Amino acid sequence: MYYVTESELDEIASGANAINLALFGISVGGLISFGSVLATIAVNEPKQYAAFVALAALSGMCTIYFGIKSYADHRANRKKLAALKRDDSANSPI
Repeated sequence: MYYVTESELDEIASGANAINLALFGISVGGLISFGSVLATIAVNEPKQYAAFVALAALSGMCTIYFGIKSYADHRANRKKLAALKRDDSANSPI
């Protein structure tokens, strides 16, 4: 049987949802960018305005989706880590 320390388990759980967090950050950046363009610049072309609105809406939806996924992954990893720590202390050979 292989035994791990608590610090090793913490390291494993810390980077598990990095992709969702990265995509969440990109989505937030896109939402801020497109939102600031819509708020500060008068876009006269209807197609350009529609494109910026669509991109802002898409970025907003992605922000919500990846934010929820990141939070769910984080909670699941914390539960797994807590369960491993509980089982590890119960099965300790000491």
